[in-house]
Amino acid sequence: MPNSQNVLLNLLKGVHLSEDQISRLSSICQCREFVGNSTITQQYAAGSHFYLLESGEIDFFITLENEKEELLVGSSDQAQTPIGWSGFRSPGRYATTVRCKTTCSVVEWEHAKLQKLLIEEPVLGIHFLRFIIDRSNELLKQARNSLFEVNKTDWNFKSDLKTITQVKKPTPPEPFDILRLSPFFEHFDEKTLKDLSKFSTMTSYDRGSVIIKKDGVISKFSLLARGKVAFSYSRQQGEEEIILRSFSTPGWITSWAGGVSHLTNDISLITLQSAVLCELDKSKLEDYILSNPKFGLAFTQRILWLLSNHLRAVRAQLISQRFEREILAIKNLIEQNCIQLSVQSPLHKIPHLLSNTLTLGGAFQHLHQLLNSGNTLEKSLSSLCLDILGHVHQEHEFFHGLQDIYQSVVNAPPSLTTEEVRRNSANKFIEVFEKTNHVIAGWENLPEEPGCIFIYNHLRNHEFNTLPNHFQLTLDSHFLSSMILHKKYGDPGRRVVRMPRGEEYGHHFYYSKLGHITVLTNESNTFPNTKDQKQKLRQAFYSEAGELLENGHNILMSPEGTSYSTEESPGRFKAGAFNLASNVKKDPFIVPISVANFDKRLNHTNFAVIIQEPFKISEVLKSGVENKRELFDFLASYQKTFSGYVEETRLLADQYGASQLKAKPFTGINKSELILK
Repeated sequence: MPNSQNVLLNLLKGVHLSEDQISRLSSICQCREFVGNSTITQQYAAGSHFYLLESGEIDFFITLENEKEELLVGSSDQAQTPIGWSGFRSPGRYATTVRCKTTCSVVEWEHAKLQKLLIEEPVLGIHFLRFIIDRSNELLKQARNSLFEVNKTDWNFKSDLKTITQVKKPTPPEPFDILRLSPFFEHFDEKTLKDLSKFSTMTSYDRGSVIIKKDGVISKFSLLARGKVAFSYSRQQGEEEIILRSFSTPGWITSWAGGVSHLTNDISLITLQSAVLCELDKSKLEDYILSNPKFGLAFTQRILWLLSNHLRAVRAQLISQRFEREILAIKNLIEQNCIQLSVQSPLHKIPHLLSNTLTLGGAFQHLHQLLNSGNTLEKSLSSLCLDILGHVHQEHEFFHGLQDIYQSVVNAPPSLTTEEVRRNSANKFIEVFEKTNHVIAGWENLPEEPGCIFIYNHLRNHEFNTLPNHFQLTLDSHFLSSMILHKKYGDPGRRVVRMPRGEEYGHHFYYSKLGHITVLTNESNTFPNTKDQKQKLRQAFYSEAGELLENGHNILMSPEGTSYSTEESPGRFKAGAFNLASNVKKDPFIVPISVANFDKRLNHTNFAVIIQEPFKISEVLKSGVENKRELFDFLASYQKTFSGYVEETRLLADQYGASQLKAKPFTGINKSELILK
């Protein structure tokens, strides 16, 4: 094996350590080699050793669901990459599994011996830990780059600024009070905090201020005293930045790069509300650290603790967004901190409460309570959980809105007409859908006058949106009737809905209040068997719907008769909508509307709708619907055309989502780029 001192001298070249200090470090380390696919550290295992990579390539994994699944969260082939540094912080457990991709050479220390040396020689400890912080910061940058690539955050802080009401600025608190309040400084005595407060200043910033720019010079170590700020990140200059996290908790560190003399800044700090920061002058802090090496070592260890929290947070967000596994990301966070958490902490309940739609509200209630009144660890984890659950919270609010709408319909007073109930329901749906990620194209294709037949590809509901009574409010049809028909014509129109089965009480209570057109289908309890019975039912439908069309009402129906997934849609078209059009004297417009993603969970999806060009039945069937061969040929051909519409709509949703992530205006879809079925 190579001489450990020579290897260490090479690895620590440029680090502010003397040869004598490196010699003492090398006296308690050894060189080791791991063959490809070897495990260097195992997640959750006791952090007994610390390593520096000399050569080779390693992967970082996080294990989920009781070690049944591993997710890749980072890689490195850079010499000096630290491995197992989570052993420096309580509870001394490895945060990730590190596995060799190739044969790897490392320098290895026993954590107990290394930490004993650092305590005995705190100046050595300060500079060695700063070296680890610098190299670990590269892992944090890599994790942020990975998060940037899969980012699904659609929040634009500039629009958020417009909604914030400016309030009168109260008298700023004293620096000592903020330092004492901060989780970062909770292990330091009052004398130390009073010393630090002597070179601390309170600085006010207006909302919308960019306090720190990416790659800018950092001259302060700062904490939030009041207001709300956000960290944003981009991989390179000139690139749109993504929001990493926002903070409003007093005492949270807003610029920890200012606590390490040589560390560069790679994120921006933006004020979302007028804010006050407690700022410690970097040069004076450095003087205090070097003149009080025991404090300096403890302070540097806290920086390492803070960096570890940031890396853990980014990796949790990466799991959430790359793999869309929010609950498992949170479960992993809590498992990694379970030794430090009280066994009575409500945080242990969170993964279980998140697993069911009906208990989501309880999860958010606990998290918000802990954010305000929990201990330091609970506040930190609650804040991170809420950041990860941003889309899930939006989904929860959406589901809660669906519940409210259902109750408002079934409990509508008898004094209201069905038309009034429909309009009230449509207005409530608009409020709910306006908060979702959605895009509507083709408004110019809507006829100016009502009295049209609107047809659409019907998508099944995701089970997540099932109400406690097992009823599902069909999202696509309610979206079309409220967000398009009601907005354009001042009326949500009449839908064609199937007769419910006997056990579908929720279905019956809801639709009986809305006055829609009810038809028997194969999914109903009873369906006519004889040709004569079927003909009578069809004629009754044509008569009722035709009268509505003649009187200027819109009809909304699906030619498929059942629902499908976006990928399967559209199903085989039936003739009902087209027969209806031919039975109406004024030859109404048929307006095709293609929809996508209403069968998906609201979390991480975009609803999309395209209003296609309308047509009349007389324009597509020369011989009319009586010529069955011509009618069936048209239905088969038009289903293929509509399949292209659905693919177009799926692409629209994807393009809209990409434009939202970068906070750029949506400019529409280039149809020449579409790949139609």
